Amino acid sequence: MHEPNQLTQFLRFLWVSGAPFAREFHGVKECLTKDLLLPDFEPSGLARLRKGRDSEQLIAGSVAFLMHIWNSSNRFDLAETQRWDGKHLGAFKRWVNGQSTGFPCHYF
Repeated sequence: MHEPNQLTQFLRFLWVSGAPFAREFHGVKECLTKDLLLPDFEPSGLARLRKGRDSEQLIAGSVAFLMHIWNSSNRFDLAETQRWDGKHLGAFKRWVNGQSTGFPCHYF
């Protein structure tokens, strides 16, 4: 097994620092409760969740958003937020104004 390079280590640090933000979305919390996500989930866990049928309705839009802010090459349509409930919109608002991450509209 090879040693992770500095970029890999830095990306891992960004993920770990951003993971608590993902838990602000109640759909992510519900997936953790239902064991659809592991407690120490990685971005790949969100990607698998996004493709899984069990969670389609539960958090599809919020997972697309989270995948986008962790890797901007993942597509996200802002119009998705029109279908979100008040709790998901609240988490989104805290991201926009920087309450969640310390920086407004912070990408990881």
